Amino acid sequence: MDGVLRSLVGLCVGPEGPLPDLEAVKADPAPAADDKKKGKKKSKKKGKKAKMEPGMAEAQTYASAVLRLVSLAEEQRVPLASAGSIRHLLPLLDGKNSAARWNARQTLINLSLCPELLPKLQLYKVPDYVHQANVPQTHFERPLQPAAAPPSKLEHQDSLGRKKEGSTGGAGTKPPALKPKA
Repeated sequence: MDGVLRSLVGLCVGPEGPLPDLEAVKADPAPAADDKKKGKKKSKKKGKKAKMEPGMAEAQTYASAVLRLVSLAEEQRVPLASAGSIRHLLPLLDGKNSAARWNARQTLINLSLCPELLPKLQLYKVPDYVHQANVPQTHFERPLQPAAAPPSKLEHQDSLGRKKEGSTGGAGTKPPALKPKA
């Protein structure tokens, strides 16, 4: 299954490519070698984004949809994250394709349900609305409120905001408009 997951994750990559592998950088903190080359520097053109190949938007949509469905299974979340899905799906959150964006968000939400993946999600700076790791636990606690006693009389409010008292009513009482005139 690992090979299938890696190929599906590879289809989710955008034209700019996936995010850098921060886990490998974190695990192997090798000092960067200073190459002092003298010569011309390559200048990058700013303002132009790389274009996607024809059919790539559909491939992103279908691959991210399959990853979303796979992420529903609890036993597949860790293998999915180890296949590199987080760094490939994050750029899709800012993409133009709404279906791929939705699938990527739902996949990341499903991955965030696995507590051992939260450090990895925070390493790649997944937005808080996805993993809610920065929300304090007190946010989810509701204070216990005592049950209120049912009122003996109901208060109604007409369209002008005036309060009227009425009885709780029964099967034998009619509204004032339907009572026969005496």
